[in-house]
Amino acid sequence: MNTCDIAVIGAGLAGLTAAYEYHKKRPEDKIVIFEQSRIGGQCVSHFSGGAWFDVGGHFFHNLDKLPADYQNFSDECKAFQKNTYSVDIHNKIYHGMIQNFFKTDNLPPKDTSNLASYYRTSFGDEVFNLFLKPYNSKLHILPLEECSVPAITSARTPPKGKVSYNNDFFYPVKNGAQSFIDFILKRVKDHVEFVYEKVDISSEEGRIIKTGSGCSWGAKKAIFNSGSLADYAGLGKISPTVWVINGFAEPNETFQHMNQPCWCYIANPSIPVFRIGNYEICGAPKKDGMIPFYMESCRPVEQEHFQYFFSKWQVTCSFLVRNAYPVATEQAEQKKQAILQRSAQNKIMWIGRYGLDRWFSMSETILDTIDKVKMIVD
Repeated sequence: MNTCDIAVIGAGLAGLTAAYEYHKKRPEDKIVIFEQSRIGGQCVSHFSGGAWFDVGGHFFHNLDKLPADYQNFSDECKAFQKNTYSVDIHNKIYHGMIQNFFKTDNLPPKDTSNLASYYRTSFGDEVFNLFLKPYNSKLHILPLEECSVPAITSARTPPKGKVSYNNDFFYPVKNGAQSFIDFILKRVKDHVEFVYEKVDISSEEGRIIKTGSGCSWGAKKAIFNSGSLADYAGLGKISPTVWVINGFAEPNETFQHMNQPCWCYIANPSIPVFRIGNYEICGAPKKDGMIPFYMESCRPVEQEHFQYFFSKWQVTCSFLVRNAYPVATEQAEQKKQAILQRSAQNKIMWIGRYGLDRWFSMSETILDTIDKVKMIVD
């Protein structure tokens, strides 16, 4: 059996951060990173038509809260432009923080018994019926009444009239999110061993890792796992797959406000597309008068969906994101928490957005991973 001191499953943002942080504290220990596809995971970028398009995470929220040795990267970032505030009630298309458009005064006492009650008592019936219910019904496979309330910070849903948390977003304009992966990989690549195979944790008690080729590895001190907790817990079948399309397009008359840098949220339940981003908000230039766009759908994107939004388009790349948004039921959450507790006792630390089946910004991913490394070395 092969052995190492620390095994890291996944070479995405969380996995690379774990390797980097551990090496800083224990440079003499052997670290092996297992990656089945590509370095960067979902946090990679695609260059086309003079613009960078990102596969997954690409915004830094609270960049100034990262440790000092990460701050050198901030020179490559620009402030994210604020969302424009436009609304098309007829087609159920909205921009920005939706609660700014409708009355949210005189709300009933907060009800957190399920996700539907939480939204209704937090934002009011009008926002819930016009936007939150149809929008979230496309994201969640289960009815909202069966979903538990996720951990949503107050900073992410500011009261009406407060500044948007978009003010704290920064975007790496040089090579997109890939530039940060390159930034951290440069600091760790000479101090770790990479094994490019699919792996399975066959025994939590012994921290044994088996590769697809039949090799076994024993991690003597700890495993940092950024693999999918939803899949590990058998919850992948209720967690949605998201189709993402990147490209350039000329807005049609229905969607002219895409000419302004913005994110647009699609509440219309007859359209599987639920969000479109105009990449000008990240600094990407127009091409021949067409805007760079990023489209997310809960089902495969058909030509008719493009026609609804755009009169011309040029697709540059597309990809699938499995387990894109956590589906939380009380039973599923209990199962996940039991796995996390048992794993921690055996020094198997789940990290990252997919490893914890949580909503994470890039900065939150880094900070949480640093805390997990401290639990092992301190």
